[in-house]
Amino acid sequence: MPGVVVALPQDANITEYVQVNSGTLPASSLYEHTASKSAYEPGAVVPRFEWRGPTRDEAAILSTPHPAGSVAMSVALVQFGATVEHHLSTIREECSGNRRVQALKQILGRKLCRDAFQAISTVIDDRFRVPGCLVSEAQAGGFCVKLSEHPTTTVNPRTNLLVGLHLDDWYDLPLAKRKHAANRICLNAGDADRFFLFLNVPIWTICEILRRRPLDELKGLVGGERIASCDLESLHRSVGGTNVARAFMQLFPDYPVVRIRIGPGQAYMAPTEGIVHDAGGGANPDVTIMLRGFFRPSD
Repeated sequence: MPGVVVALPQDANITEYVQVNSGTLPASSLYEHTASKSAYEPGAVVPRFEWRGPTRDEAAILSTPHPAGSVAMSVALVQFGATVEHHLSTIREECSGNRRVQALKQILGRKLCRDAFQAISTVIDDRFRVPGCLVSEAQAGGFCVKLSEHPTTTVNPRTNLLVGLHLDDWYDLPLAKRKHAANRICLNAGDADRFFLFLNVPIWTICEILRRRPLDELKGLVGGERIASCDLESLHRSVGGTNVARAFMQLFPDYPVVRIRIGPGQAYMAPTEGIVHDAGGGANPDVTIMLRGFFRPSD
């Protein structure tokens, strides 16, 4: 089955930006031998910690483009020019020396930073927006400030706990239709490398794989019996996309995670409604600019 590929700038070497590991593990195992309370919600899954460069075969799999150039099946590393870097310098100067999340959020709410964000979002919209997409659709987003002291960074706002590798659900589409969902650009506004983490198998393929497994094998997994019995149209409401992804990672814990290094001033473009993903690393706190819409890498 075709997998999600990595699209790099023409002058970039895949070994410079892309690494893989040996699979995933339950986040709860990180706290088995400590007195610390888990920072993750129950059932969360995280990447294993040992990273290496891709083999020749892995690099070929990850870099072979799809004939249709589908944005639903690719994660792109995006670079910008002097205009965006100028506005990022303004943001970094305003935030300089401050490492408290709430204080940074207040600073980023100042007019100078808001104007810089608007200028950057205009550049992104002009360069990457799919023709015919409304500007308002392509500019949903803003600044994100997160702690980066754990293997992943995304927090469930309802529980204030980390979710681990997950599927976005901004548009509430059935899992079988996620290939038609909007995607995301996330720009590293900090001063340190950060990483985009993902499985190179899309969620609709994960559904097909799980539904072919014997029912006995699915029992005991999160929503296992419902995965086997639900049609794909209703599966996301019955089980939830992230729980489907967790079931896959429980069954195949040795399936590798891919990570892409995103340097300061670079961005990733990814179909986060359709692939299992999270972010890691970066400055602490980690400051990014995120836009959701219908984007396509420019030539």
